[in-house]
Amino acid sequence: MDNYLDPDYEFACVTAERKKIRLEKDQNEALQKAQGLLSQQFEIELKERQSQLELIQDRISRAQKTLHLLRYALITSYYNRKDLEVTFSDTYNEGENLSVDYQKRIHPALKKLIGKDDSNLAYIYSSGLRSRLKTKQHLLDNSSTTQETIDNNHCASVQEQNELQYEYLPKENEIGKSVDNVRNRRKQKYRILIGNISKWMPSDGSTHKWMVYVRGPKESPNISSIVQKVIFHLHPSYKPNDVVELKSAPFHLSRRGWGEFPLRVKIYFHSSLNKPVDVIHNLKLDRTYSGQQTLVVQSKVGKGIYNVDEIK
Repeated sequence: MDNYLDPDYEFACVTAERKKIRLEKDQNEALQKAQGLLSQQFEIELKERQSQLELIQDRISRAQKTLHLLRYALITSYYNRKDLEVTFSDTYNEGENLSVDYQKRIHPALKKLIGKDDSNLAYIYSSGLRSRLKTKQHLLDNSSTTQETIDNNHCASVQEQNELQYEYLPKENEIGKSVDNVRNRRKQKYRILIGNISKWMPSDGSTHKWMVYVRGPKESPNISSIVQKVIFHLHPSYKPNDVVELKSAPFHLSRRGWGEFPLRVKIYFHSSLNKPVDVIHNLKLDRTYSGQQTLVVQSKVGKGIYNVDEIK
């Protein structure tokens, strides 16, 4: 029976099995290569999207800052207009009939609260008019009393009566001081330290490893109660990771490099009443080449901040 078997049959079976194994191996290698390429492309795409989001956030912050400045400029220019000033002659010559459409120191933001009802505006204007008419009548009564006193007591008592007519008017600088005291009543002074340490690494091509930090003074280094986040703007050579945002303490950032550059640090606070602080920190490297971690440079920033707990 063995004489009728094909001698090449066994060799053909082994060859087919080898082809099958080789085909499966090639398929696995192709699948792994495709997975590697896909994961690499996903990482690149995620980094690009992250950089775009950071750019959008930065532009939003700039727009908010510009809007704050614009609001300040508009309000200042509005209240500095000459037609809003009321002189004594205007008060003296003002009659009972009032034009409701005439501007009387009412800001557009306040008009929204008052509404479009003419009776509300008429009541406000009439109350202001009554107070000014009382002041006018009081001045007229005092002037007539002074005239009678001059006629009766001659020039000896003129100065005393004139002094009774006027109230004390504070100076402009005193008014400014009182306004500043009220404005800064809820502010607290905080010190924030910004610095960097570096370490020489001769075996590394970057030559140095550095860390920049934002913290409080030695007695209270944790500033998470007042600082919401910190954004570091690194040198363009660190792209696409040149903008780093830290939203929780400790606000430390470590990198490797070989050069010094001005590093922009933007500090955001919890309360919306506090404007962000922009600081340019000149990053320095250790030039002693000791190989030890060394504090190179540190700067202090003093800032008056509204306390969130007191505002609540």
